[in-house]
Amino acid sequence: MEFRSFLAFELKEEIKETISEITNEIKPLLPDIRWTRPENIHLTVVFMDNIDESYVDVIDRSARNICRGYEPFNIFLNGIGIFGTRRNPRVIWIGLGGDIKKMAALRDDLNRSLKPLGIRQENRPFKPHLTIGRFKKQPAGPYNFNRILHRYKHLHTSEHTQKILTMYKSELRQKGAVYTKIRSWPLDMQDKLTETLP
Repeated sequence: MEFRSFLAFELKEEIKETISEITNEIKPLLPDIRWTRPENIHLTVVFMDNIDESYVDVIDRSARNICRGYEPFNIFLNGIGIFGTRRNPRVIWIGLGGDIKKMAALRDDLNRSLKPLGIRQENRPFKPHLTIGRFKKQPAGPYNFNRILHRYKHLHTSEHTQKILTMYKSELRQKGAVYTKIRSWPLDMQDKLTETLP
């Protein structure tokens, strides 16, 4: 049996609360958006699409070994933007700053380990973002993006540490996507280094 799956970091509650505050401020300005529930927003590292259940143990071993080679990451919310154009926007997102190069290396290592399973390889530079909404239709009139982008141009929250990578099962239902945790792996290189110190 197959199911849709992705590897991601669950966000801290403080980040989710900030995202909720931002979306509540933006909603009156952007009426034709399907907003993502804050509890459903994750920092996705690898989207695996449909995988066979028999792959779970293989992914588990690969991801566990890779995560042992990484320290926890620090991230912060950093600005806001859109995918698409001002006339034909598709997605509105919040950017991330912090240990991006280290996270990019983690993504690349995971991609290489999953290649034998037929997981699509992502060759584009890693630009982490949090999708907060998708446009339901092409806008019929002008949208006040300049006002929104200017308001959050200097968005910069305090840093939060991401310690655990999780494999999620994604089920698309009538009321929206439902995500279930399948496996989780700590980023524990720092712990291992500490154990070896005299």
